[in-house]
Amino acid sequence: MSDRKAAILRWLLIPFAVLGVWLVALKMALLLEMIIHVLAFPFCKEVALESICIEPWFEPLVTCGLYAGIGLAAFLTLVSCVGLAPSHKQAVAIATYLAGIAVAVYAAILIGGQVGALSLTSAILVSTVTAAWLYLRHAPATAA
Repeated sequence: MSDRKAAILRWLLIPFAVLGVWLVALKMALLLEMIIHVLAFPFCKEVALESICIEPWFEPLVTCGLYAGIGLAAFLTLVSCVGLAPSHKQAVAIATYLAGIAVAVYAAILIGGQVGALSLTSAILVSTVTAAWLYLRHAPATAA
């Protein structure tokens, strides 16, 4: 396969990589939330219906799994897009970052309330750090 065809194929794979990475991060977030739930539930003293912990500390703890997953999705999406891009990696980092912010804002509006705001904050913090790291990592070398 020629270099040109390989580059075109890599550009075409980016949207599929984003979807695949997002699905993996979603599964990991749900798994993390479940693990936190299973590990923390035995420490609940106040239980409703034998399976719902109503301790004040329990819900924020379990929700941390969700926020960690959102941050993981932002990180993995940026890294996979920049890794797949055959060229213009800085531009891909910026474009992916901006698209991710738009999706995060839309999701936060749909979710609403404190959970939506914290989800948005989590995604923005992780993606900003990741985008800056990728942008600087792929910056052209300067003459000293």
